[in-house]
Amino acid sequence: MRTEMERDDLLLDQLLQSRRSSLDEQKASRQSFILVASLLDRIPNLAGLARTCEVFKASGLAIADTNIIK
Repeated sequence: MRTEMERDDLLLDQLLQSRRSSLDEQKASRQSFILVASLLDRIPNLAGLARTCEVFKASGLAIADTNIIK
C-alpha cells in the first residue's frame, strides 16, 4: 500500500509529464517568420526592427537595401 506522500509524488509526476507534453505540442505548432525590411533610411529604425525580431524570435531579418548598414 502506498503512503500518501508516494501518491502525491506520483500525481505530481503525472502532472509534470502532462504539462511537458502540452508545452511540446504548443512549440511544435508555432510557425517561424522572417521579417523583410524595405524603405529603411535610418539606423535607429533598423535597430528597432532588430530588437523586434529578437523579441518575437524571428528566424531572420532580410534587408532590401544593404546601403543602410554601411
